[in-house]
Amino acid sequence: MYYKNMFQRLFSGMAVFFILTAGASAVAAEGPVTLPFETHASNGLIILNDVGIGAGEHFTFILDTGTNYTILRPESAVKAGLTNEKFNKTRIKLGNMEITDAGVAVISYKDVPEDKFKVVLPGEAGKEKEIKVDGYLGHNVLSAFVLDIDFAGKKVTFNKPGNESVKAPKETKPLEIPIEILNDKIGGGEIRVKASLIGVGEEGEGMNLLFDTGCKETAISTACAKRLAMPEEILAETQNGAVGVEMPGLQAGDCVIEPFTITVSSDVPVGKPLDGLLGIDFLSHYFVRIDYAGKKIFLWQLEEEEY
Repeated sequence: MYYKNMFQRLFSGMAVFFILTAGASAVAAEGPVTLPFETHASNGLIILNDVGIGAGEHFTFILDTGTNYTILRPESAVKAGLTNEKFNKTRIKLGNMEITDAGVAVISYKDVPEDKFKVVLPGEAGKEKEIKVDGYLGHNVLSAFVLDIDFAGKKVTFNKPGNESVKAPKETKPLEIPIEILNDKIGGGEIRVKASLIGVGEEGEGMNLLFDTGCKETAISTACAKRLAMPEEILAETQNGAVGVEMPGLQAGDCVIEPFTITVSSDVPVGKPLDGLLGIDFLSHYFVRIDYAGKKIFLWQLEEEEY
């Protein structure tokens, strides 16, 4: 099922990244550059087209804050002229901006199955279109920028830190979510945020979630749901897979969405320091600015018709 595939893709992939050489630091690059992206109701993912990598052009990537490293599937690596089976330092082109010496991992299908690179696009009944993305643009590249993700305008801007070119959609003060960068010492990393569900657990009892633009649903593990004392009938349902639970609300930093449906699943293979994933279903309600250096995420609420 969808949840299981996404969780396995994310975490089995992470295991590969941790064995890579520690020399893969985040790249430094000029900016800004703005790229259009596609999202689809069936998956919600941020799909960037025409990304250049290595010796090739016109690659399709998913922008994925939940992945340590930028990864490429084997066939795409051949097209890009990358021969190193595990790790490469190469060129990445985003619009008219070129990044040199970017770290890219070529993933073996024995580590991350081939279907993790498949995305189904919506269509009329029986006419859905399946595409194969070339890879995932991960933390080691993204963290060199201040990222502006405009879900209403379907575009993402890569800003040089301290020189953000995109004006906020509103003059109002943004909401803020403090972030922590995990595993940055190996050159990759993930964003951890603290969140809480309204209506369960002790007041203010928190969850540690991976800030993940590479996953559609916000989800927590069954173990986390038990800790928050969710009803036994809900916990029992997770033994057969994922279950959506409508809650009074979800809060992360200053941001609150009421009500909110969260996925609870035994297929979320997380433990300390993470309880689950904060996905696109939460983030797409906002214009999102990710400030890696300042360790904050700024969000401006979109009007209901914009998302």
